[in-house]
Amino acid sequence: MSAEALFSGSERAAGPRLALLLAALLTNALVADPRASLAIAGVGAALAAVDGRRPRRALPVAGAGVVSASAVMLAGGDADVAARVLAGAAWSAWSASALDWPAVRTTLGAVLPPDVVQALDRGVLQGAVLAQEWGRRASSARVRTSRATLPVTVWGPVVAGGVARAVDRGAAAEDLQRLRAAAVGRVGGGVSLRGVSVHGDDGRALLTDLDLDLLPGSWTVLCGPSGAGKSTLLRLLAGLVAPSAGELGRLGLDILPTTPLPQRLDGRVAWVPQNPDEQLLASTVREEVAFALPAGAPVDEALAAMGLAGLACRPVHALSFGEQRRVTLAAALARRPSLLLLDEPTAGLDPVAADRVVAALTAAAAANPDLVVVWATHDLDHLPKPPRRAVLLRDGRVTDQGPVALLRTPEALVRAGLRSTTPESP
Repeated sequence: MSAEALFSGSERAAGPRLALLLAALLTNALVADPRASLAIAGVGAALAAVDGRRPRRALPVAGAGVVSASAVMLAGGDADVAARVLAGAAWSAWSASALDWPAVRTTLGAVLPPDVVQALDRGVLQGAVLAQEWGRRASSARVRTSRATLPVTVWGPVVAGGVARAVDRGAAAEDLQRLRAAAVGRVGGGVSLRGVSVHGDDGRALLTDLDLDLLPGSWTVLCGPSGAGKSTLLRLLAGLVAPSAGELGRLGLDILPTTPLPQRLDGRVAWVPQNPDEQLLASTVREEVAFALPAGAPVDEALAAMGLAGLACRPVHALSFGEQRRVTLAAALARRPSLLLLDEPTAGLDPVAADRVVAALTAAAAANPDLVVVWATHDLDHLPKPPRRAVLLRDGRVTDQGPVALLRTPEALVRAGLRSTTPESP
């Protein structure tokens, strides 16, 4: 195999490269002679030097290895341990530079069960998101301290905050994974809520005594200020939250306070949360849109509808916020849902991208006359045309519901907390 083929990043070369990496690391772990480990380190360093296409990936790993080996020697450790550390770092640096995860994932998919590969995929994505979060927090800390090199006392909050965010994101991703992998129900119908309330873990009322009817083919705008309960209501409709009281009927099935989570989930429900990176479950755009979908699902059509056809092989963590938003919407449309729940779907998008989102969602609704759409927002300046009904929330209660013209009524907006009661200055 030529050097060009070895370092090409192609799926065909991923298997031999991965085997070479594992063999080197295994040999390094078994040898007892520091000279052998140094020789292995030299080979790894040479390979990392030959592959110069992505040096930024290799340098941090190599630098960490040199620092770790030096620390071992300074602490009085033996040369064998330090040499092993150097060898491991050299080969890890090469793998970071020469191995592409999509190609590795394809190779592993030929020998491992799909659920194991998906778990590895989510782990890689989680690590990339965590590294991104640390980078953003470190940049913010540099600006606020006016120091290019952060002191040790600052790194503590940066690392801890990044880990906390990664844990929260992981929990949200687990919710989405359950929802997108849920079985598809067989009974049709709309959504009905009668006296439904939801309480948080601390007992605080999040939603109180809701009565709503969302008929098949309806498109409802759900409006209210931040903290009004819009996201909680969407999670309730998705099945991720159980009602604390009342009766909830969704797509022909009843959901009670005692209904367990697996029975509350339905593959006909698509939920797009407010923060797009909470929905990302796979490492590339195409894999994300195709996640948990059967063969023949309209993945390419959904990508094209959101203007993502040219980004199908891009890592999702490397996308902009707006691109990630469009990926989550494409994943929802590819499911051909019966109930589509959208939490601030145009937030963070430029006007052109927002228009594309509105057009794609309008076309999806037109193609499925029974589709129930709930569009949650507090932005009244960018509403799509299809909605014919509005529901206004404040402090977990419905203040008004009726025709979408309700959103132009000053009294209703004041009751919902979307307009100040103070007269505007001329």
